[in-house]
Amino acid sequence: MLLTRSSAAALRLSSAVLSGALIGLASASDNSSESSIQWDDADCPARLVEAIATFAAAGLAPLPIDCANLTVPLDYTQPDSNLTIDLQLARIPALKQPSRGSIIVHFGGPALYQTENLASLGEGLALLSGQGFDLVSWDQRGTGATIPLNCFETNEERELFTAFHSNIAVAPNDTVSFGRSWALNQRQAEICYNFAVDKPHDVVGTVDTVMDVLQIVDALGGDRKARFWGISYGTAVGATLAALYPERVERLLLDSVVNIHQWYSGEQWEMQHDSDKTLSGFFRTCFEKPELCSLAAANPNSTAGEVEERLYEKFDELRNRPLAFTNTTIPGAAILDDGQAKSLIRAFLYNPALYQILSQMIQFILADEVEGFARLVNALPAPEYGDSSLAITCSDNFLRTDDPADVVPIIEKSMELSRFLGDWATYTLLYCANWKLELKQRFVRGFNDPVVLSTPPLLAGTEHDVVTPLVSAVNASASFPGSSVLRFNTFGHGLVNQPSLCTAKAVREYFEDGVLPPTETVCEPAAHPWENTEWDPLFEKLGYERPSGGNGTASNDTAALEGGPERGARFRARF
Repeated sequence: MLLTRSSAAALRLSSAVLSGALIGLASASDNSSESSIQWDDADCPARLVEAIATFAAAGLAPLPIDCANLTVPLDYTQPDSNLTIDLQLARIPALKQPSRGSIIVHFGGPALYQTENLASLGEGLALLSGQGFDLVSWDQRGTGATIPLNCFETNEERELFTAFHSNIAVAPNDTVSFGRSWALNQRQAEICYNFAVDKPHDVVGTVDTVMDVLQIVDALGGDRKARFWGISYGTAVGATLAALYPERVERLLLDSVVNIHQWYSGEQWEMQHDSDKTLSGFFRTCFEKPELCSLAAANPNSTAGEVEERLYEKFDELRNRPLAFTNTTIPGAAILDDGQAKSLIRAFLYNPALYQILSQMIQFILADEVEGFARLVNALPAPEYGDSSLAITCSDNFLRTDDPADVVPIIEKSMELSRFLGDWATYTLLYCANWKLELKQRFVRGFNDPVVLSTPPLLAGTEHDVVTPLVSAVNASASFPGSSVLRFNTFGHGLVNQPSLCTAKAVREYFEDGVLPPTETVCEPAAHPWENTEWDPLFEKLGYERPSGGNGTASNDTAALEGGPERGARFRARF
């Protein structure tokens, strides 16, 4: 497969693949308006340097990026404490100078390496936002090298324990498997508690991350107001920032919106709302382009719906008779059951740039071609080990119970919404229900009371998103008076994954002038999702030129946008 800029970024994303109201909330710092950050391209951490070199070797040539460390309090509830941590920051300077200021970007996770995603996706973000802002991101506390929240001493210990999970997709009516899964998640939560209880586990929640955002805003200087672009879980960060500190928010773009109520309640059944529609859309568009989709080419006498139904039948087979395959990424034999198959397919539905790989994978699964499936899986980037994603998710939410029956109604709602992924949510729900590590600062304000900003937020999402359905953006907009929901009539998770002059116009006008598109505006992509997921064909209309060395430059010609809208381990991609 040809490795493109978007496919490489998507692979990295999928290999990892949401005041008085707080307990002990400390006040925001009162920093000077002068910037205190010393940016230097020589200060980037080794991991980021290696990632950039990998992108460059693949011909992707990321935009110039520089880095800095920012020292922040370890515990915001202890203002007299001198304990601190260093946040790793990265910045892509504005392509059009002088800079209009900074946009702080959170790519989701929670456990993604944010700075690496800035390097891989920065060009698309710059094109969407008008090229006039510095783009800044940071590796969130509790993840990466910043007090990571882990539950096992080594990767081997983690893999040995998780191997006991017979399946991560378990329906409550399968009482034997459901009971076993409850017991294993109960034990895993106990292991995590015992391992992390004497470590700084209680200062890594979303509220602590919001406090870090304020520290970054203050350190950047200027008017001490945030321009924030949250993607996926990053929308929970952005919404929480706005709810707690509305006066500190100048612009807020919530892109691929989680259900902000369910993020904290822990129920999260709404995330499956568009799962079936997204999978069906994958098959439909595949069969529209058989010359590009190997799955359609391999099934010339079948319809998209017929092959999709065969996949559901295969899920049933794999539940009862899993397949073993040799996995060289994680040593030892691996089991392909319906839960693992669903996890892989879900992860590759995040980005149309991965559809060609996904079509091969599904064909291998349908044909029981274990060796071909193993070759494909073993060629993928190694999965990110760690426990941060689930740990932060579970710490944030209030779902706790000693009785598994309390979780059953949530799973049943999820299963009512989705045949594809309804039972896939079981693992996370059972794990969080048993979670024992609690935070010092919890978000209890909620979003039932309106969050009023000086400039209402822009919310956006695609029509076919396997994890953050558009209905969640609509629901979240009800908490933000005057907000607008931008509908992107395409596939994938995040605006950056598909080029569009319409989305670029909307995002640029919002960040530059605070102008919101009419609510329910529908944008169309520049191309069919199987044909081109690159921004290159729009460079001229966007006034952008990428030199051969990769140091992107931009003109100030934005005339093209002035018209109306143009036409995890074991491969468990949990979030």
